[in-house]
Amino acid sequence: MKNIHDVRAVLYEPDRDIRSAIRGMMRDVGFAEIIDTNRPERAFEAIASGETDLTIFDVNSGTSTNGTGAMSNLIRDMRRNKIGPNPFLIALGMTGDADQQTINGAVNAGFDSLTLKPFELSIMRKRLEYFLRARKPFVITSEYVGPDRRQSTRSGDTGAPLFVVPNPVRMIADGMPRNIMMSHVKEATAELNERKLQRDIVGVTWVADKIEDALSANDTDRAITLIKQLRVLAREIDERLEQTVFGHVRDLCTSLLTVSARLEAAGDQPRRKDVELLVNVSQAIKRGCDADTDDEVYAREITESLNAGA
Repeated sequence: MKNIHDVRAVLYEPDRDIRSAIRGMMRDVGFAEIIDTNRPERAFEAIASGETDLTIFDVNSGTSTNGTGAMSNLIRDMRRNKIGPNPFLIALGMTGDADQQTINGAVNAGFDSLTLKPFELSIMRKRLEYFLRARKPFVITSEYVGPDRRQSTRSGDTGAPLFVVPNPVRMIADGMPRNIMMSHVKEATAELNERKLQRDIVGVTWVADKIEDALSANDTDRAITLIKQLRVLAREIDERLEQTVFGHVRDLCTSLLTVSARLEAAGDQPRRKDVELLVNVSQAIKRGCDADTDDEVYAREITESLNAGA
């Protein structure tokens, strides 16, 4: 791999001594283009601007509103193609916190690996050398985008299919021109968005049915939890449909957010019509992505019904 020196990396670590040691090890491996920083915002900039193929982050810095590390949220958004031009960066995480919430937050964000501090530099080196050769395929669900975390696939497993994704570190190290590598990334990103959209649409219909069940059982707390999950999915779908021809489905996403907000506000006294609309709108979103004329008409009828009931 004669072109390792062309691989772009960003190393974010608040501790100067740890950062210096890792940087030295990376140079021994052959990396030359290393953004070395103790500022989280610089790490964000590197991903957002496409300056990097590889990230090595301390995952503990900063805390977001959902209780996970800000750097984990950055990787999560990158994997979902919300930040930067490449959702397939190799992302290595480090943490000195063995708290289960921290570990789960990093794993669920989509890091390719997570190393607990303190560690021998040889461990990080072996991981870098592995990603110069290979990477795990991705799994895409309504709640997760990232490398397959399953230790093995059981017979009869009907989980999300594996998605083989580009490895920008290996591509560049092998001498592939950067513009060709990015063309592979662009093609795979389009497939990622399509797969994520499909999973989110399935998720919306499943969650809507569970909300109906919870409200029928007078389980208001569970219903509200599910409604919040539904609203996240609806926003995800809306964002991915933004540059497609499915305008009528985007209208339905807005309708779904409206009716779910009404149900959340109603608490233990939901209107039956809103419950029915919730299920109908979720089903219409699933049908609407087929872009048949009849489904467009059906979608508009649902939206008009919702507006009339406001």
